[in-house]
Amino acid sequence: MVDGLKPLIDESFERKKNSNRIRIQTTTIDTSIEWFRKENNQMKKPSDNDLLHQCADIDDE
Repeated sequence: MVDGLKPLIDESFERKKNSNRIRIQTTTIDTSIEWFRKENNQMKKPSDNDLLHQCADIDDE
């Protein structure tokens, strides 16, 4: 291999490795945000039973 090419190839490889690492971290963050949203939505949404009880309470009054 020509001596002048080795540093360029090494630099290109490092850059690719770093971009893959960033992509993995970004994916992890996206997944965490999705999970958090899903958890939040589950906590906020009343179940069907809760809604039925609320309707029953209104009818009783």
